[in-house]
Amino acid sequence: MLKRFLLFAALFLGCVALFAGDDASYNLAFLGDIHYDRMEFHDTSKIKHLGIPQKDYVFNKDGYYSWRLQTKWVEINKGASIEKNTPLNEMMWEKYVPTLLDNAAGQAKADRVKYTVQLGDMIHGDCYDYNLHKKNLEQSLAQLTGRFDNVLLVTGNHDTRGADGDKAWDAVINNHLDKTIRNLNRKNTNYSFSIGKDLYLFYDVMNVDIKFFEDAVKANPGFRYLFFISHVPLLPTGKNSVRNILSDDIKRLFTLLEANNAIIISGHTHKISFVEYFNKAENRRMSQFILNSTVRFPAKQLKFKEEVPSTDDFTANAGTSRELWNMLYKDRVTTRLHTNGTGYGILRVSDKGVYMDYRNLNQSKVYTYKLR
Repeated sequence: MLKRFLLFAALFLGCVALFAGDDASYNLAFLGDIHYDRMEFHDTSKIKHLGIPQKDYVFNKDGYYSWRLQTKWVEINKGASIEKNTPLNEMMWEKYVPTLLDNAAGQAKADRVKYTVQLGDMIHGDCYDYNLHKKNLEQSLAQLTGRFDNVLLVTGNHDTRGADGDKAWDAVINNHLDKTIRNLNRKNTNYSFSIGKDLYLFYDVMNVDIKFFEDAVKANPGFRYLFFISHVPLLPTGKNSVRNILSDDIKRLFTLLEANNAIIISGHTHKISFVEYFNKAENRRMSQFILNSTVRFPAKQLKFKEEVPSTDDFTANAGTSRELWNMLYKDRVTTRLHTNGTGYGILRVSDKGVYMDYRNLNQSKVYTYKLR
């Protein structure tokens, strides 16, 4: 009898350890921008009659560049974004992006990933018709869910851009998330959830709600790692890239993430980058990895090379960009990687650390970066 009890106890503890290990050590797959697009998704007759000059929508109330105002943007020459970018998007979807997704799906299966995360700009937007926008989102999402299990998405500056784009996103993507992710804590297009002792924050750059994230952090004390998933980066890769970071409520958001030594994963720049932040006075650290999965320029993006450009003068920036650099980043940011490329990442999380395995399309080599 005692032997049976001891055997049962050993099996029970083994199962507990197995499931605990599953939460303590796990993998996630990450994809950057994919801009699923076809000319049929755009009502060009409406676009040609719209024209809101960018100069009227560049800065927010704090005097910083605001991404959320892109929902109102149509370029001054009316429709040029569609005429210029849609043929490039269509071209890369004929071959390159499907191959990249297939490769990522195969690796995700081999690595038994828990979730696959698409980092925003899943579509190009500017459809200017609810039904077209909804169709674009549905077909793009199907490209992912047909290959990956448990697909998570963060809203990019293109995903809801255009008339009724936010309503289409709610009907398609929020509905998908609510049905797919069981422990999702969602408010509109911002949400959080946990894997074991790790907390993940998904930030919508077009619908900023800092209090939601502050409350999520307070409600989850004692987390091991804090991951901040955002389409637009928080950390610049250099002085000239300050304009390409988050802007609305930047100081409040930055304070929250710095205090919790956040790990940031983002897209948007169509580059592959790795940046480390260290505030020596406060002993605070953050790291950020930027992914790209577009292939608009195959000659450049298929030839990934580990490098950091040596030139980064400040002549192109002034005013608020200089102010933000001096206030938040000066002498605290080190760029470890910043280069062309297109691929996907497998995030490996455990008590031993957090690592990003990056694979570029058409390259067999795995590049590994330690994020924590």
